[in-house]
Amino acid sequence: MNKYIKWFIISLLSLIVLTGLAIGIGVWLVFTPAKLTPLVRTQAAKYLSCQSEIGQVELTFFSTFPRFGLKVNHFALLNHVPNAPADTLLVAGQFIGRIDLAAWWKHDELMITELQLKNGSLNAFVDSLGKTNFDILRGDSTATDTAKSAQPFQLVNIEHVALENINISYRNLSQKLQARVNHLTAQLSGSYGADQLNTRMDLSEGHVSFQYEGENYLQNVSVQLTAAAQINLSKQQVRFSDGQASLNQLELAFSGTVGNDTLHHQIVTDLEYKSQLLPIPALLALIPPSYQSYLKGVSADGLVSSKGAVKGFYSDTQMPLMDLQFVLQDGSLTYEGFPVPLSQVNAECRFYSDMKTDDLSYLQIERFTAQTPQSSIKTSGRITHLLTDITCDLNSEANVLLTEFASMIPKGLNLSVKGRVAGQLRSLFALSQIEKMQLDQMKISGSLKLTDFDARYDSLSLQTNGSQLEFVLPNPQGLSKNTSFIAAKINARQLSLSKLKGYEAQLNNAVISLESSNVMDSTRIPTLACSFALDSLSAGMDTIHLSTQQPAGQLSLLPRKGKPLEPEIKLSFSCGHWTSLLGSAHVSTDQVKLKADVLQDKIQPSIQLEYSSQNLKMVRGADSARMNKVELNADIVNDPHQKELIQQWLVKGLLKVDKGLIALSALKDPLEIPSIQLNFDPEVIHIQESKLKIGPSDFSLSGTLSNVGAYFRKDSLLRGQFDLVSHHTDMIQLMNLSSGIGAKDSVTTTAGGPYMVPKGMDLLLNVNIGSATFGTGTAQMIKGGVRVKDGLLVLDDFDFTTPAARMQLTTLYRTPRKNHLFMGLECHMQDIEIEELLKMVPDIDSIMPMLRSFKGKGEFHMAIETYLDSLYNPKKSTIRGAASIKGQNLVLMDGATFSEIAKTLKFNKTTFNKVDSLSAEFTIFKDEIDVYPFLIVMDKYKGVVAGRHNMDLTFDYHISVVDSPLPLKFGINITGTMDDMKYRLAKCKYAEFYRPSARYMVQNKQLELRKMIRDALVQRL
Repeated sequence: MNKYIKWFIISLLSLIVLTGLAIGIGVWLVFTPAKLTPLVRTQAAKYLSCQSEIGQVELTFFSTFPRFGLKVNHFALLNHVPNAPADTLLVAGQFIGRIDLAAWWKHDELMITELQLKNGSLNAFVDSLGKTNFDILRGDSTATDTAKSAQPFQLVNIEHVALENINISYRNLSQKLQARVNHLTAQLSGSYGADQLNTRMDLSEGHVSFQYEGENYLQNVSVQLTAAAQINLSKQQVRFSDGQASLNQLELAFSGTVGNDTLHHQIVTDLEYKSQLLPIPALLALIPPSYQSYLKGVSADGLVSSKGAVKGFYSDTQMPLMDLQFVLQDGSLTYEGFPVPLSQVNAECRFYSDMKTDDLSYLQIERFTAQTPQSSIKTSGRITHLLTDITCDLNSEANVLLTEFASMIPKGLNLSVKGRVAGQLRSLFALSQIEKMQLDQMKISGSLKLTDFDARYDSLSLQTNGSQLEFVLPNPQGLSKNTSFIAAKINARQLSLSKLKGYEAQLNNAVISLESSNVMDSTRIPTLACSFALDSLSAGMDTIHLSTQQPAGQLSLLPRKGKPLEPEIKLSFSCGHWTSLLGSAHVSTDQVKLKADVLQDKIQPSIQLEYSSQNLKMVRGADSARMNKVELNADIVNDPHQKELIQQWLVKGLLKVDKGLIALSALKDPLEIPSIQLNFDPEVIHIQESKLKIGPSDFSLSGTLSNVGAYFRKDSLLRGQFDLVSHHTDMIQLMNLSSGIGAKDSVTTTAGGPYMVPKGMDLLLNVNIGSATFGTGTAQMIKGGVRVKDGLLVLDDFDFTTPAARMQLTTLYRTPRKNHLFMGLECHMQDIEIEELLKMVPDIDSIMPMLRSFKGKGEFHMAIETYLDSLYNPKKSTIRGAASIKGQNLVLMDGATFSEIAKTLKFNKTTFNKVDSLSAEFTIFKDEIDVYPFLIVMDKYKGVVAGRHNMDLTFDYHISVVDSPLPLKFGINITGTMDDMKYRLAKCKYAEFYRPSARYMVQNKQLELRKMIRDALVQRL
């Protein structure tokens, strides 16, 4: 067996040696360069339409084993095309082509299946008309006929091309683009036939530069490429499959078609690509220089991957349809114009556009998340109309620490914010709407939560913790079609608002719901609906402080119906010298000025308010008010034509107050309000129930107050009619409360001056008072009417009871000045103790000094008018009046006037001297009192008394003793003063049985007083 193996090996080696020897003889002796060079040059000229340069051609075997090859030491193609940068199309230092000997031996065909080019360059050019310099192959029919007539060899089916250190340049004037590849090393395999080259490329080295319309998009970028391609030379179209490319180590997989449509001067694309995760800094380095300015101050990092498709036409006016998807992982971004860096940026988005059709283009953000050192944001959605008015439909979430972004606030704004804001935002808007602030055309909704929020603007401050805001714009479920613009709901656990050296307010556990019409429309009053409920509210300004518990209610703001926009024209005109002659149409002037402003009046708003609260407390300096419960329902209308603020707001509604307490520094005692219930409108206030208490006084007031608006407009008196019921009233206190109301100048209260009747009002009170005090005096069961009319006070038929008497009083009191007061008084006292009468009316003893000598009960009736000074002292020169007194069983006391008379007439001293009856009338004029004759019976005497009494306490009386124990009639004249009394016997003026008749002087004066009251009231209508 070993012997046979030995012979087999020897035979095989011998065959190999003989084969090699035969090949060597054929290469070095038969197919010599001298024979092959002319053959190749001739064959190339028949298939190439351009000039070619072919150096020495050798047949190789060992260097191209296992196939034979042709080696050309110099190879060049020259093709002159106008405007081309050079005539050289291709030049190579070495050109090697592998030959298919089977085709040569059997079919006499020179089949070069592989090409190798080293150290060369390729210059491709396309002029502005689409003519190229690389269209160098002759047509198939011409080449075949020429080959059959001249040479049987054909140059076809190049299966493999190897390029080493080749420089390629491509310039296309019609597309305004230029590309260059330096130091290209690549392997291309494929076949050519029917104007189509099928190849597979493996570009292992190359540096690419690309320029379009003068802009450098790639500059000496390292490129690697592996792809299968079908190249249609006549259509200038390349179809790629299984492509793998790398730009500066950035890998990309692609497939598809790229072609050049020379007829329409456009590039046809149908490409798909996919990249792995690529570093962002390397991608940013590929951005063209002219676009680098957009990245000034930007530093970005992270990994990004992309896939997509590019399909369509590319030209000066068209862009292909791009469907691109991007994924960003672990990105970071810093920018000089942005205050904080972004980190952990992750995003996934899709870009779809042909850069021409706006309805087709969009950017779909599947997700975008990013973080700052202390904040985070997240968003998704779609951005459309990229080519016209960019429209965003986004869902966003954020958790932001506001101090991180404080540097973004303009320095001149004087605004600072602190705290954290977290929430969600759903938005649909266009950039043009943002620029024009067209909020009514946007759709925005979301919720925000504020934690430790502190915002300060100038002198204003807003602080809150744990507040949440929910809003939607427009409002899809509005209470009415007029509040469909926006809806918002605020839940504030604690909210504080303040102004430096101004006001401050604090809300706790507030829930506020708000709906509104378009607040951006400045031509109309917005429609606003607001409901609110709070646990507590407190506010303060200067010395004013307010606090309340559980305030709740609803507020509606509406344009006032029937009040359209009213134009208002303001015109100012001035003229100097002016001459006009109509006949000759001559006009001359020195100076004319005209200014006209057409103003648009505001629509008058209408406000509807429902409010209730508990434990309302208000403090202003030393004054305070507290109310256990308050309810208010009001309709408020604005009238901007009024000058005064209080007249501009017309209010109608209902007010209820329960258990109120008002303490004023001007009042000795606080004002208690057990309850108040009233209806009101701009002109009328109807008090249904009003219970008040101040110190020992209590009041229950009901009735109607009218002409309220006219009173503030100074068009009419304030009119009212009320029923006043009181268990007890301190009259001095009541007078202090009401003195001087409505007066133009300030007046003092009765504590430091006289009582001044309120002015500007006409009030009628039906009074029913259980008991009243006036200083040390008391009265009970007081009933009557009180009329206050523009500085005039009338007490009409006042009935009351005092410890001294039952009384009926009618009074006219007028206060034109503090030191000039007028009083008209009609007083009727029954069963009055004379001693008490002197105490109640101290000046009565100046009118009737004799009353000092009586004790007992009587009836006193007086009608008088007089002017008073500020201490209520009558001005004697103005006194006019009449009085009467009646009494039964009076006791004549010692002393005084009748002491001397009793001594002289020897009255009985052992018992009281009784006056069986007394009925006297007298009149008062200035300082004179005329006492009309009256009968007095005392002891054993009957006398008729008459005379005159003066205010200086001098008197001149006459007493006619008409019945006495003495057998004669006599009279006594009494003159002088109480300290120097003179009396003398005189003739009796009255007969024995003379009885004085009533003169009714008081009744006449009473009628005069009532006429005076009527006239005074009529004058003030």
